[in-house]
Amino acid sequence: MKIPFLPQDYSPILSKLDLSTLANRRYSQNTSFLTKFISSDIDAPSLLSLVNFKVTLCYTRNKTSFHVPLCTTNYMSKEPISRSMKIANEDLLS
Repeated sequence: MKIPFLPQDYSPILSKLDLSTLANRRYSQNTSFLTKFISSDIDAPSLLSLVNFKVTLCYTRNKTSFHVPLCTTNYMSKEPISRSMKIANEDLLS
């Protein structure tokens, strides 16, 4: 359609209304859910069976706590449990 548009900068509005971006809200919700879930604040045994804890037999340099399965589709990579485990592993590495 070749309609020119200017990119929008919503950061002044977000700061004025004391809001965060959608990406930041998703990130904080994922970490909050996984933390509450592991500490038994959320009781869901069927969901707990989906979490893959990584248990090492010897000391390694790998600091990840969860084994995230290989996602062959975009749909699988956006599952809440897989996304939460991936974010938690990234937090541990940084």
